[in-house]
Amino acid sequence: MYSLASGVSISISNCDISCNANRPVKATDIDPFLKEETTPAQAGAFFIQDASTVTASNSVFHNCYQTSQGAIFYLKSTQPSTIVTTLIDNGGTTYKDNQAKQGGVIFCDMCNLNLQSTLANPILMTTNYA
Repeated sequence: MYSLASGVSISISNCDISCNANRPVKATDIDPFLKEETTPAQAGAFFIQDASTVTASNSVFHNCYQTSQGAIFYLKSTQPSTIVTTLIDNGGTTYKDNQAKQGGVIFCDMCNLNLQSTLANPILMTTNYA
């Protein structure tokens, strides 16, 4: 999902999102694709910019690996003096077997996080932002 809509609220509930169901990522593997220069720059499943809130609940996000920053969420606020995106995870959501160079699950650039769910086996090659 790609959103540049300013000030919107996005809700993701009761979803099972697998970016690549045919190729599960193992916690011990580093995908060779992530080492290539052709890796997409941002966002596996969701690129969200300037939203006011993003709420995730009772969902599963798994097997997302084809990205440089934020295998599930890439969140960015371009106007932090006006809008700061807040990711609210009310619990019941599982992030499993996701992989990115930065932010194995979430890459947060000028945003707030409120996480109450499980991060299982996030794989990253540099600093994990979430």
